[in-house]
Amino acid sequence: LATAPRQRGDGPPGARRAAGCRAKLGCGGPKIVDHPPEIVDHRPGIVHRRPGIADHRPEIADHRPEIADHRPHIVHHGPALTHDGPDALATALRQRGDGPPHLRRILGGPPPEPMRTLALLATLLVALPAAAQDGDWPEADPADVASLDAIIETVYAVISGPSDEERDWDRFRSLHHPEARLVPTGTRPDGQTVANVLTVDEYVELGSRTFREAPLFQGKGFYEVEAARRTERYGSVAHVWSTYESRLDPDEEPFARGINSMQLFWDGERWHMLTIFWHQEDDDSPVPAPYLPE
Repeated sequence: LATAPRQRGDGPPGARRAAGCRAKLGCGGPKIVDHPPEIVDHRPGIVHRRPGIADHRPEIADHRPEIADHRPHIVHHGPALTHDGPDALATALRQRGDGPPHLRRILGGPPPEPMRTLALLATLLVALPAAAQDGDWPEADPADVASLDAIIETVYAVISGPSDEERDWDRFRSLHHPEARLVPTGTRPDGQTVANVLTVDEYVELGSRTFREAPLFQGKGFYEVEAARRTERYGSVAHVWSTYESRLDPDEEPFARGINSMQLFWDGERWHMLTIFWHQEDDDSPVPAPYLPE
């Protein structure tokens, strides 16, 4: 009996230590012989090499005390573990959604609470109805919003023209989502860098007044075109770095240039401009070479 557990390396730790001591010191042979019923009765697997050792899984109690200590229901109500092995434990934990977090991850159980919360938020976001559209918001010409090229070219075309010519602001509105924002940013003479966040209607009001009244444009106009573009798209989201050049006359050299950072949304049928966020080139922030015309 002492030889069997030493060779096999199993049996309760106490029995292994006792057997080893007796074999080494020669002090306990008769005790093993005289009292076999106790060992046979409680550890039949040692004598008969039955699968009872695997069935009773002593290593779970020995090496994973947290399961025995903190999850007594697994030990007390664990026929599936005794008879069916670790697969039953994995199934039970997955169905109940408990057990130590590291064991749930190993067994492929439900994700931790933060992950489940994020998944729920994503589901709710998709399930929510689209934001109510302004009933007076003009409908776009399909040709203006069918592609990124079309909507960007139309934005530049609508804001360009002679100073005394009113822009087609309804067409401009139709290119944008009703909640879109236009954000000019730059550095003031006092050195403070600011961003002025405008709604579409606020931009329309400001643009109309500026083109009509600003001395810079009187007798001429404002003409803006795209000089270069870098585009990134993922799913329904597109981000366009659109380098622009501004002129007082289409045949003159540009008096200004900069970059429009445009965020656009594809709803499955058309593009919507969500944000135009721009910075005009100055001595401290020249347009980087990758964003210049080739």
